[in-house]
Amino acid sequence: CPRWGCSKPELNPATQGTRTPVMVVRLCLPSPCLCAHPSGQPFLVQFADWSLRGMAQVIMVNNPISGALILAALIVESPWQAFLGTLGLLVSTFTAVIIGMDSAEVSNGVHGFNGVLVSLLIGVFSSAGDWYWWLLFPVCMAAATCTFVSSGLASLLHGWDLPVSAFPFNTVIILYLSCTGSANPYFPHRVPVAPEASEPGNSTQLNTGELLQGVLLGIGQIYACAELWPSAMILVAVFIFSPLLCTHALLGSGAGTLAGE
Repeated sequence: CPRWGCSKPELNPATQGTRTPVMVVRLCLPSPCLCAHPSGQPFLVQFADWSLRGMAQVIMVNNPISGALILAALIVESPWQAFLGTLGLLVSTFTAVIIGMDSAEVSNGVHGFNGVLVSLLIGVFSSAGDWYWWLLFPVCMAAATCTFVSSGLASLLHGWDLPVSAFPFNTVIILYLSCTGSANPYFPHRVPVAPEASEPGNSTQLNTGELLQGVLLGIGQIYACAELWPSAMILVAVFIFSPLLCTHALLGSGAGTLAGE
């Protein structure tokens, strides 16, 4: 998987004696077996592999095992949210197959994660509650649109050597929220609430337990998860793929949590 550098480093014969640094490097980098694709398998098996990779690509993880664990975390958090995220994932990935997107990108799940994100956020912003079936229409349309937007932006940004990343998701979710509102009869979403005014002066008391909880929840919020157990499952999914990436995620979440204190 050259996109995320999944291949193991070649060892210099001169450094064969320094086993400790070498072992650390081997443990930190993703295992090649996690990046292997089920070639020669039936289409449905391959499509399931692509989709699970797309579920994990939200957090830059490229293996189906982590994707399955993240899907399980979403089910623990909210079966309805898991259903919406899976539907958006399948629609965006299948759209990429239909319109003939690059096969390597499709097989690595690159065209699935935007569909996951936009579907999860449509569910989070909706004020209609769980199992509101009218929401399936905008979820499917938004997920498919993300693939088309990604296709158009790829050719535009290629000249500057820039990645499309999550730009399709941001574009589509903003357009969706702009076209709907709290009074929409079919797709109402929550009214934004202004943040509470902070107290004068710096009266923040640092609570270690809440700080550690905030770091873990910061990982889960990538998938709109607000509970500890689903957040921990997502962190384990990242660790399975790469302990180094897991460490970076914790450091980034910790820095953001400290900045918000």
